[in-house]
Amino acid sequence: MKTNIVKIKTKSSSIELSEREQLVLKAIVHLHILTAQPIGSRLVAKYLEKKLNLSPATIRNVMFELEEMELLEQTHISSGRIPTDKGYRVYINALLPQVKPSAREFKKIQEELQKTEVTSIEDTLKTASKILGHLSKYLSIIIIPSIQDITVEKIDIVQLSTKRLLFVLALNSNFVETLTIETDIEINKEQIESVVGILNEKIAGKSLKFINENFTNLIETFESKELPIFHIFINFFDKIYNTLMEQERTMISGIKYLLQYPEFQEPEHIKKIISLLENSELILNILPLFEEDKNLNVKVLIGSEIHNELFCNYSLVASPYWITNSVGYIGLLGPKRMHYPKVIRLVNAISKVISQNLAQSSWLEGM
Repeated sequence: MKTNIVKIKTKSSSIELSEREQLVLKAIVHLHILTAQPIGSRLVAKYLEKKLNLSPATIRNVMFELEEMELLEQTHISSGRIPTDKGYRVYINALLPQVKPSAREFKKIQEELQKTEVTSIEDTLKTASKILGHLSKYLSIIIIPSIQDITVEKIDIVQLSTKRLLFVLALNSNFVETLTIETDIEINKEQIESVVGILNEKIAGKSLKFINENFTNLIETFESKELPIFHIFINFFDKIYNTLMEQERTMISGIKYLLQYPEFQEPEHIKKIISLLENSELILNILPLFEEDKNLNVKVLIGSEIHNELFCNYSLVASPYWITNSVGYIGLLGPKRMHYPKVIRLVNAISKVISQNLAQSSWLEGM
C-alpha cells in the first residue's frame, strides 16, 4: 500500500508516485545528469542513505516500479537505469523545485552584456547568445521575431539631390531601414512633403505585413497617387519588405560546448548536429511548440516531444523575449541530462534582460 501518494499530471496522463518513488526517481535523474551513465541500485541507496535508509534490493524494487510506469529504462539487460523522456517530464513538472533567477545572475548577465559595445538589436542578440552559451556550456539558440509583425512608426523621404532620394522607414523598437534611390526624373520638395504626409497618415501604426497586403487599398482614395514619387515609394517598400523577409531568423552559437559531452562524441550524433547547423528551418519548425504556451516564462521540450528524429537525444529549453509587440525566443539545446535548474534560471534571466535592454535602447539601426 502506497503512502504519501502524490498525483502528477503530465500532458497525456496522470501518474501516482509515492514519496519513496519520487525520491528514487529524482535521485536517478540527478545522478545521471552528473555521470552520463546508467544508475544502479547501490549508487542510489548510497546517495539517499540520509533521506531514505533502504537496501539496494529494496531500491531495485522501486526502480522496477518506475520502469513499469515508463519513467525509467535499461540501456541493456545488465545495466542500471536512465530516465526516459516521460521520466524527465515528471521530474521537471513535479519534482524540480521552483527555480527563479537571482539578482546576482541578472547582474552578471548585464555586466557581460556591457563588456561588448552594441550598436544594434542584432548586436544585442548575438552578444546575449554568446553569453548564454558560455555560462551554460550548451548550444545557444536565438529565434528573431518576425519583422513583418512590427509596426511602422513613420516614413520619411530625404532629398539628397534633384534626382537622388533617401528613403527612411522607421519601425517600432528602433528598427530603421534606409535605401538610397537614383531616379530618372526630377522631384521637387513640395511633392515629397505631400506624399510623405499622405503615406504617414495611412500607414503609421500598422504592421509591415498589413501594409504589404493592403497598400493599394490604403492609397486608393488619393488623387496624388499617380505622382512619380508614389511609384518610387512602392518600389522602395517592396525592396525593403523582401529584404527583411529574407533575413536569417536564427542565431546558433556554442557548438564547441555541445561536442564536449560524451553523448555527442559518436559520428552519428555529430552528423545530426551538422544537419542542425546547416538548416536553420529545423529550429523555426519547432516554433509552434513554444507558441502553444505563450504564458510560460520558460518551456522545456525533451527528446521525442520535439517531434523530429534529429532532436531525439536533445532537450531544448527556451523563453520568450519581446521587442514591443513582437516575440522572439532564446534558449539552450543540450543532452537530455541537462542541468535543468541552472539552465531554466539562466534562460529565464537572459530573456528578461534582453527584453529590458531592447525596450530601453535609443540607438537607431536596422537588423
